[in-house]
Amino acid sequence: MYRLIKWVEDVLIKDGRFSLPGKKALVQSDTEYEIVLIDAAETPIERPKRGKNSTIPARKNVTR
Repeated sequence: MYRLIKWVEDVLIKDGRFSLPGKKALVQSDTEYEIVLIDAAETPIERPKRGKNSTIPARKNVTR
């Protein structure tokens, strides 16, 4: 999770339109900050079951 957060921060900083203040600046300042939360929860994906009977047979088009 830390690597993902670090990657997002690095991408935003490289853009040039975004900057992150240091820890000291956050503690000492009286500025109000807007916080944006991103839901990055993983959800399982339904995948087709493996097996010979679970696949749909298709016609093979043989070109000679």
